[in-house]
Amino acid sequence: MEFVFRILLWAFWTENREFSSVDRRKPLAIASLKLHPGIRAVARGESPIDPKAARELLSARRTPNAAATLSARELEVLAMVGEGLPNKLIARRLAISEKTVKAHLTSVYRQIGVTDRTQAALWARRNGVTADES
Repeated sequence: MEFVFRILLWAFWTENREFSSVDRRKPLAIASLKLHPGIRAVARGESPIDPKAARELLSARRTPNAAATLSARELEVLAMVGEGLPNKLIARRLAISEKTVKAHLTSVYRQIGVTDRTQAALWARRNGVTADES
């Protein structure tokens, strides 16, 4: 693996025309020294980034109290997404337009920190947002 890694780095650095042919090996050695421990950490099943940075990234991604910030209507829509209902059926059940459902979902996605419907449905199930509670 180290051999392949060095070839990839060499290909990257040789594409950069700012380095003379003599200086091209310096960035390769520096990059190899900095990235190699990260690759070995991943191979051992560890994180390639500092544990403190990893905690910060994960805590920023999680939004445990997001359900408390959602409106009652947003919770209803999210619960129905969690049940697997399409926007058209959600709109019919709530007597609102599909465009309003989409607007609620856009707001919900932003507040709970997800980017799509599948992630929102999984988030709803993991956090106990159901049609009974909404």
